[in-house]
Amino acid sequence: MKVSVVKNIKEFKLLEKGWNELYSHGKYSIFQSFDFCYNSVLNSDNIFVIICSDRGMLCEIWPCVLKDNKLEFINQIHADFCDVLTIDYNKEILDFILESDEVKSISFKNIQSDSNIHSLLLNVKNYHLSTEINYSILKLCKTDNFPSNFTHFVYRQRRRLKRILKKYDGEINILHQSEDKFPKDEIVLLRNEMIALGKRDESFLQENLMNLIESLYLSQLLKVSILKVQSETVAISLFFQEESQFSFWIDLFDDKQMINLYHNTLFIKEMTLLNESTFNFGRGDYSYKVQNFSPDIFPLDNIHIFKNKFQLFNFILNYKFITFVKYFYRKFKISI
Repeated sequence: MKVSVVKNIKEFKLLEKGWNELYSHGKYSIFQSFDFCYNSVLNSDNIFVIICSDRGMLCEIWPCVLKDNKLEFINQIHADFCDVLTIDYNKEILDFILESDEVKSISFKNIQSDSNIHSLLLNVKNYHLSTEINYSILKLCKTDNFPSNFTHFVYRQRRRLKRILKKYDGEINILHQSEDKFPKDEIVLLRNEMIALGKRDESFLQENLMNLIESLYLSQLLKVSILKVQSETVAISLFFQEESQFSFWIDLFDDKQMINLYHNTLFIKEMTLLNESTFNFGRGDYSYKVQNFSPDIFPLDNIHIFKNKFQLFNFILNYKFITFVKYFYRKFKISI
């Protein structure tokens, strides 16, 4: 076994064939794909992809960057799910990290309970695990009588979904690279509108993320759902599809009442008209998703590892203080 670190984009590109082979042998999200990771760091100077190879074949990849000596997953701020790619659980890379002078700490976010990284980090010292956010999944059977496939709903809840669909007379158009031009202008228009309305801040969909989105679309990994009402684009959803499994990633919408909920509901209706389908709503158990779709909710873990107990102690103190402040801030907002 040989462990090495890839630190520049040219060396990264050389991993493509082996990366895709490893990716095809596991149940990974699109956020572990070569295209997502490679295009996320095209202009980065902190690439720190750690690989383990055996007789020239890749057997493990930690798709990481190193920021101020802190090891993170590539683009974990925009990746709903993060993980390590591996065909065999071994300690070579972890031992390498713990002995490295460059890596002072590890900060991994958005980890599912069945992720590889949990097994790879068993029994490690100075370890902190927390759950701060959830993700949600909805499984529905095929139907031409929507929303009868919401069998976990009572009549009143299904009637609400019908009312949502009557709110607008909209039409969905699904775009994919093999047939359609990337709708950049429409995405930018809605992004700017959301920022102007105060629904998102100025950092929303900056140029580097827009470039990544376009690259994923051109690679045929990403699809775009465009909702038009009276010929006007009022909502856009960026999503990934694998057969009848749909993963929502980024939603954009204008200021029409309930328009994002209407778009999601119409999308679900259209997809389940064709097949039994699974909808992954990604990070965040937002109230409108829970109240209107009642998906199954699962936790996402954050993992922090330090080189010594003093670092861990300081982190825990800061973590508890920040958690305390967030709790009272939420209580204060509710009381206003």
